[in-house]
Amino acid sequence: MGCFIEYFTASSLGDICYCAVTVFDRNPRSMRDRKVDILIGDNRWIEFISLNGRHDFAVDIDQYMVGLWPLIERLETNCVADCCGFGAFNFTANFIHAMIDGLDCAELLAACDQAQRDITNVASSVVVSNRMNNLSDKRVMLRLIEHIQNCIHSHAN
Repeated sequence: MGCFIEYFTASSLGDICYCAVTVFDRNPRSMRDRKVDILIGDNRWIEFISLNGRHDFAVDIDQYMVGLWPLIERLETNCVADCCGFGAFNFTANFIHAMIDGLDCAELLAACDQAQRDITNVASSVVVSNRMNNLSDKRVMLRLIEHIQNCIHSHAN
């Protein structure tokens, strides 16, 4: 099974970057358009949760992610966050494992724990990361942090 990228183009014109990514699940039963989901491994995704009517209630979480920025910045390889949001980052497990080298796993795991606690305690169900240029349901962000934490944990062992 797995996924495939139908096309990816990127070019820039001044300060404007244009990217087009179309990703589909190869599972013929779903054929879900995955361009708003987060690819985390071979045919593994964190699915987008609709924000219908909740955009105005977003809470900025960048302050809670401070300890994770050294790793997350290394994952920004597909494009730039200012252009593509989450699409700019490679969150696949194999890539995260490769980018962890040289970073302190204990510090990253502690940062994941702290970010999860802080974001869980945010009163809103919608969170925004200006650094990652993304507005998402809080559950999506918590799943992403949990995935990163699991990757760090498996790399450390």
